[in-house]
Amino acid sequence: MEIAERSKMILLAADGATDKEISAELGVLRATVARWRGRYIEDGLSGIEQDGTRPGRKPQISERKVKAIVKMTTQQTPASATHCTLTRSVHLARASTGYLNYSAICLIFSIEKSSFN
Repeated sequence: MEIAERSKMILLAADGATDKEISAELGVLRATVARWRGRYIEDGLSGIEQDGTRPGRKPQISERKVKAIVKMTTQQTPASATHCTLTRSVHLARASTGYLNYSAICLIFSIEKSSFN
């Protein structure tokens, strides 16, 4: 839903329209109107500028496990090597979790793949 439509809801409400009337006129659910009016009442214009946060998917590995992987791959140098590579990081992470890939490791480290050899 765009900010223009949210604004229309607020303006119609300011003119005295009920949630039910606004929802019928704009073709949205009454609960949607109530949600955006509530956000406007609570936060003003900033309340209707963006969608609210959503919980998202639960992490598949714990924060503790992520920290262990980061420590293992950034503070320990493998035998007969001068640094840890992305490939080694992935192998270590897979050994710890069983399923991580290059992209997951890069997300954990918040890095670009090109940062590793």
